Amino acid sequence: MITARRISRAARDAVEQPENANLGCFTLDELLDQDADFSGYLDWLEAEIRQRGIDQTYVPLACTKEDIDPDTRQRLGVSRYGDRDGWIDGYIDLWLDDPAKEHISVLGEFGTGKTWFALHYAWEALQRYREAQRRGLERPRLPLVVPLRDYAKAVSVESLFSEFFFPQA
Repeated sequence: MITARRISRAARDAVEQPENANLGCFTLDELLDQDADFSGYLDWLEAEIRQRGIDQTYVPLACTKEDIDPDTRQRLGVSRYGDRDGWIDGYIDLWLDDPAKEHISVLGEFGTGKTWFALHYAWEALQRYREAQRRGLERPRLPLVVPLRDYAKAVSVESLFSEFFFPQA
């Protein structure tokens, strides 16, 4: 038996009975854990973040977003996300929760903190993911960091992910 989120203690106890030896019950996350082991990637990500010191020395960034009228394509104003809004992290959280959003780009000049922000945000997501895994809760999104400069020759998004997940020996 597979369920999306929660399995009662009674159900878990029942499948442990000898007469139910051929039964199992899993959350979707538990089932995925049996066949998809992301621990190597997650360990690499954690080591990369710690090696750069991002987990200790990251400085929160503000961001701006132009608000555009969808019909006229005219700029209505500029929203600034700072301390009271949770910085850029808060804006990205809002964006991820909006089912209508499909693409986001973090733009800025060289040295403005784009890479550090991406790794910091992945660090925060990694902590939430591992905590949910440890506690047996539904997992949040898995942070996926693909260093684009390492895949400059990829000709499509599909080939980029293929090269990232299945590198040629």
